[in-house]
Amino acid sequence: MTPGFFLASAPPSGAAREAYFERAVEAPEWVDVALSPAVTLRVSRDVVRGGGVRLPLWPSTAQRIADRFDAMLPTARLSDAIWRAGAVKVEPYPMTPRPGASRDSNALLGEHDAIVNAAVAGRAGLIVGAKKDVIVGASVPRTPGKVFIYGWHRANGAPWQPVFGGHSSRYSDYSHGARLVSRTAMVHGVRTPIDSLFANPATAALLSATGPLGPSALRYPAA
Repeated sequence: MTPGFFLASAPPSGAAREAYFERAVEAPEWVDVALSPAVTLRVSRDVVRGGGVRLPLWPSTAQRIADRFDAMLPTARLSDAIWRAGAVKVEPYPMTPRPGASRDSNALLGEHDAIVNAAVAGRAGLIVGAKKDVIVGASVPRTPGKVFIYGWHRANGAPWQPVFGGHSSRYSDYSHGARLVSRTAMVHGVRTPIDSLFANPATAALLSATGPLGPSALRYPAA
C-alpha cells in the first residue's frame, strides 16, 4: 500500500482514525543511544510509522503501541539526547493550514511526510528532527486529559517547540510523532529496567530534568 492510498483510505479524524492508524503500525527498527559511558538506551530509528507514513497519534494510542513493543515515550531530556545522537537531522518544516487541509488533516499529514522523506533521502541511521515528540514527565499525572509535546529541534539543537501541554489528549496533528524508547537499558553492559534508572537519583538526571520520576509520570493512560 502506498502512503497516498493509505491516507486516502483513512478516516478523517477521531477514534476511527486512531484505530486505523494503530492497526497499521510497523515494528520499530532499534538503534543505540549512549547517555553516558555507562548507560546506553535503545530507541526507535524513526517515530512510529504505519502504511509508510509517520503517524500522529493521541497519547493513549501512542502508549498502547509503546506497551506493545516493551517501550515508553521519551522525556524532554531524552528527546534532546536522541536529537544529539541523530545521524539524519531534519529541519523543522511548519505547514500552513488551508481550507480542506487543516492542521490535523490527512492531507496536510501526507504533504509534510513527503517533505520529510525528501529530506531523509534514503540516508542511514537515526532520524531526528522530523516531528515534535509526544513526551512523558512529571506533568502527565498532574494534568490529566492533556498531551505534552516537545522538540522539533533546529540545526543548532534548540527546540522549536518548548514543552507544551495545551492540547487535549484527543488531539494530534501533522507535526506530532511518537518516538519509542526501550524499557530495557544497558548499564555497564548489564540489562537494566529503565524505570530503575528513573527512580535512582544517581542516574535520573540523565533521563529527566526534574529529578527522579515514578511510574505514573512515565506513561499516559492507555485507554
